[in-house]
Amino acid sequence: MATVTRLNPALYATGKIYKACLSMSLKRFWLLTMYEKNGMIKPHQFIYKRGKCVVKKSIKIVMLILLLPFLLFAFACGKNPDGKDSKPVDDDPIVKPPVNNCVMYVPSWAFSSQQDLKDYDFSLMTHVNYAFSLVSDRNNPIPILRNQDVNRLAVLRAAIEAQGADTKILVSIGGWSAFPDKHYFCEGAATETARENFANECLRWVEEYGIDGIDIDWEYPGEVGGGCTTCPHCVTDFTLLCGLIKEKIGTDKLLTIAAKATTGEPTRLEGAKLAEILDYVNLMNYDYGTDNHASMSRTTQVAEAWGEVFGNKKIHIGLPFYAHAPDSNDNNDNNDYNWATYADIVGYIESGRNIQVYTVEDESYAILDGIKLSFDTPEQIRKKILYVVENGFGGAMVWESSQDKDNDLLNTIASNLNGDGSYQSAFIPIEGLA
Repeated sequence: MATVTRLNPALYATGKIYKACLSMSLKRFWLLTMYEKNGMIKPHQFIYKRGKCVVKKSIKIVMLILLLPFLLFAFACGKNPDGKDSKPVDDDPIVKPPVNNCVMYVPSWAFSSQQDLKDYDFSLMTHVNYAFSLVSDRNNPIPILRNQDVNRLAVLRAAIEAQGADTKILVSIGGWSAFPDKHYFCEGAATETARENFANECLRWVEEYGIDGIDIDWEYPGEVGGGCTTCPHCVTDFTLLCGLIKEKIGTDKLLTIAAKATTGEPTRLEGAKLAEILDYVNLMNYDYGTDNHASMSRTTQVAEAWGEVFGNKKIHIGLPFYAHAPDSNDNNDNNDYNWATYADIVGYIESGRNIQVYTVEDESYAILDGIKLSFDTPEQIRKKILYVVENGFGGAMVWESSQDKDNDLLNTIASNLNGDGSYQSAFIPIEGLA
């Protein structure tokens, strides 16, 4: 890289001044010397001390004039023509490829102190979505951040800054359940006044807590989902609410949603209008069914359907870090099987439990005590990330941070999403067996 300093036009004038002052000063000293030799300067005009000449006031002024051009020259060299400091100019600029997003949901129950986050590598996450703020007061249906949520947001920010990461923080509103209450999104979006109150609260968070955006996890507008109230006009109200939130928080802050992963959802919602409002859509490409809850084929079908409406770059593919057991299993409520995390499954293997892991074309799964657990292995994660990159999607979204094992899945994502794919997980399933 070559460093080029662009000189201010005033530098030329400075040089002229310097030359003139130098010439004048030399002439003055020559005349003074000649006058002294010819007896034309009186003795009291020079004071001698220890054999050195101390110049009187008139000579000191000349010396200051002599130094002035040097000061002007130094100042001018440090400025560009527009008055700004000069900077290195790269003759051969390196064009960096765009960074694909890795959005990690970090639930409130996973941490309360920085110590709880010490093993998280935030440098591999472009965004973290703090989950969740609830809309649980029917009489005042605005999102709520409790004191413990505010404290955790501060802890999360401190942990990110301690690692020197540039990870953005969003607050996710909603989620599957507000147990024992409901999510009153419907009421919070139903009227102009309600939407104004809702959006103003989002704006307050952005301004007061310095967060980078808002994520809306309404499950689902106009449909019965995870404990959310619903009504016939929720779809339209959802669009209006998103539009007002975005207007309030501004274009420099993010507004995203977590969306139902079906091919018909972008058209059931007002997808074309939402595409003009939202920055990203986090597809929940999981919970398709407990027998194969994150299949590759369905993930790609859903992503393509949303991409047709929103453009691929606004779509984040959802990745689960947990397993499901079939609904028919009598042990469905046993967390050893249903809802087992990736960390749990690795632990079962390391402890010598009766478990085998397989991967086939459309899915990966484990057989634990004779029961099938559908989950994504590192190899299945790699396949999905390569699909994201090859098809120009915006990135990946993960549910959720505490379910990984030693950042194994996260490293797999980051290495293939924005790296050279060199990371190799030690988790090796039995290839090709069903």
